[in-house]
Amino acid sequence: MITIEQIGYNYLQNEQFRIDRPTGIPYYLLLLFITEVDIKLAGLTRTVRPYSMMLYEPGYPQDYGNPRTGFVNDWIHFSGDTAGSIIQRLGLPLHEPFFCGNSQEIRQTMRELEMEFRLREAFYEEHIDAQMTAFLIRLARWHKNQDRFSSDPDQVESHARLRSIRSRVLTAYDKPWSLSSMAAIAQLSRSRFCALYSHYFQTSPIRDLMAERFSVAHHLLSSTGLSVQEIAQKVGYDDLAQFSKQFKKTYGYAPSYLRQTRGI
Repeated sequence: MITIEQIGYNYLQNEQFRIDRPTGIPYYLLLLFITEVDIKLAGLTRTVRPYSMMLYEPGYPQDYGNPRTGFVNDWIHFSGDTAGSIIQRLGLPLHEPFFCGNSQEIRQTMRELEMEFRLREAFYEEHIDAQMTAFLIRLARWHKNQDRFSSDPDQVESHARLRSIRSRVLTAYDKPWSLSSMAAIAQLSRSRFCALYSHYFQTSPIRDLMAERFSVAHHLLSSTGLSVQEIAQKVGYDDLAQFSKQFKKTYGYAPSYLRQTRGI
């Protein structure tokens, strides 16, 4: 179980403040630097960009600050018998600045973890364990995308933005989405939106949406007594003929054939 020992959100430190722990602390330390900060590693000081992250193992030296303007950060001290194995399995970097994008979501999660830790409501230990595990998985995914996109922070941010839009579209697959409405949310031209979407997700926005719609429709046809017309409407099709045509194109057989073979 992963346990939070202490947590801080939106801590503002002045120019004189510096963390200098030659022997580290007994816990893992996860940091999100909201502003620029200097980090000393292996005797060398590096200035890292805002929204960079650091993950220290227990007992590892820690040295960071900003003597020019001070800095703002969120941080978590955590421990647990599963923490090390999870971090290793996920391939999260240790003792090295990394950038994940999705800074708003990261900060929101930090805030939620802080509130859970402070309020200590029923089963908070189990909730924190589940939240921390999920959080580390998300960080690992975002970090993997950083590697995939040539460690370009702008591409990581762009991927995070389109990933959020993709999630919004695919969880509201019944809505009358168009390429123009998706691109408008991203504040991009249709052509630029399509190019980025295909680059990041290896499919087009419309093909992605249709795949989700027909996956849901296939499940409903196989497991419910809803009519084909009702199912078509549930996945965003008012035109039954168009739904049936696209379904057959996707699976090679008509919705009615699936319904008959399943005896529903």
